[in-house]
Amino acid sequence: MTSYVYVIHAGDAGPFKIGVTDNVAARCMALQGADAHPIQIDAVLPFDTRAQANIIESTRRFASRASGSPTRVERDSSRWE
Repeated sequence: MTSYVYVIHAGDAGPFKIGVTDNVAARCMALQGADAHPIQIDAVLPFDTRAQANIIESTRRFASRASGSPTRVERDSSRWE
């Protein structure tokens, strides 16, 4: 089954959220219910297995620790252009 690493943010200047899911649309709908700002999808990366996706997503934890934030990496749009 295909799994996906997704990158989303809420609002115009919201922080990024990086996660793993088997259904991006359902995950975004679930997250939208918890946030008053519209969620925007920045990237979706497909992987053949959940294990592969988890390895990529786990790099978020390393990046979060390096930035001093355990759960969020602040948006830096210059890296996506």
